[in-house]
Amino acid sequence: MGCKVLNYGSGGTSAALDAYYPTFGGVSLNAASTVEPRTETTEQLNKTFSGLFAYVSANGHAASATLRFRKNGASGNQSVTIGAGLTGLFRDSTNSDVLVSGDKSNLLYDRPGGTSSTAALVGIFSDTGKTATARVGIYGSMSLSAASTNNTIPCAGNLRTGVDSIVGRIPATRAYTAKNMSVYIVSNARGTACTVKMRKGGADAGPTITVGAGLSGYFEDTTNTASFAITDQCSYYFVTGTGSGSIVSTVISHDQEFADNTYMQYACEITGRSVNGATTQYMCTQGLPGVTTTEPVQQVRMTGSGSFSGLAIYVSANSATVGQDYTIRKNGVDTSLVLTVPSTSTGYFQNTTDSVSYADGDLISIKISRSGGTGAVTHRYYTLNTTASTGFTPQTIFF
Repeated sequence: MGCKVLNYGSGGTSAALDAYYPTFGGVSLNAASTVEPRTETTEQLNKTFSGLFAYVSANGHAASATLRFRKNGASGNQSVTIGAGLTGLFRDSTNSDVLVSGDKSNLLYDRPGGTSSTAALVGIFSDTGKTATARVGIYGSMSLSAASTNNTIPCAGNLRTGVDSIVGRIPATRAYTAKNMSVYIVSNARGTACTVKMRKGGADAGPTITVGAGLSGYFEDTTNTASFAITDQCSYYFVTGTGSGSIVSTVISHDQEFADNTYMQYACEITGRSVNGATTQYMCTQGLPGVTTTEPVQQVRMTGSGSFSGLAIYVSANSATVGQDYTIRKNGVDTSLVLTVPSTSTGYFQNTTDSVSYADGDLISIKISRSGGTGAVTHRYYTLNTTASTGFTPQTIFF
């Protein structure tokens, strides 16, 4: 089992476009690719995808838009039609798509064009039929040209350079095995080979991909794996070779395989997201940790039943004069799973005590609030342990 959520964003969607997205990670609606292979994942595990949904909070489309699951470069069984100007929840509750090892997966948002922007939360659920397994990774566009450089990249969120080698590491709140790491290279003018590695803490973890001079396309390591214990820190490492020339990548990802039915949900904005909790705001449980003052657009409709625990957050800056609360919400109501970041405190915080259950159809979000005070808290990433007792787990969410 495993579930992911892409993420939330708006703007720039007035032009008609076939917009492709990966089925994992934190992706802005504006970050689509018009070249499908750049967003595809070659699945190494047998998976069933279901529950494709979109929550639309603003709709400037002049005609109906269609969200589709894609399999091997063709439309799959799942699709969602969003009528011109309509908002709210749209979901395919009937169809599913079965993929076997070697099949390729991604999403297509067929945009009809319009006069103003559209904002939507999009997600899909996946199940391997075994223990909890989730595809995690990053998506965007990263160009590297400097010779012989080591570039730390977080294992979730948006793809970018200039990440601190310590802050870019995301600690495990559950033990897992990382496998099937992949990277997509758009273009490559390098005269020597480059290497993409997985790191555990400050050391190479095992999975390694070598991209030869001038080569582009999809590369993966299906042989090497890495075991992560609780508190072990995961990141990617992109190492350029000698010489000059740019190499451009769009996707780095891997599978996380857990020993039981509890997996980790991620949200990461590695440059940080500053939030003043004196005004109540809401976040999605996975993807990019963007915030809104309206809750429905951040809610994920769960499939099956289970529980949440281990809410954790990394804070890089904090000028708040009172503690700021991060509360798991269920159907618009606070639960007992709350993480409080003390005033002016920074670093890593986790609630290791409380858990809350969810049922099929429950709407889940995170509320950020505090009692007055001044200042803001900048969070870079947060994680949430999710135990899927039945049903599928979210595979991706984007905005």
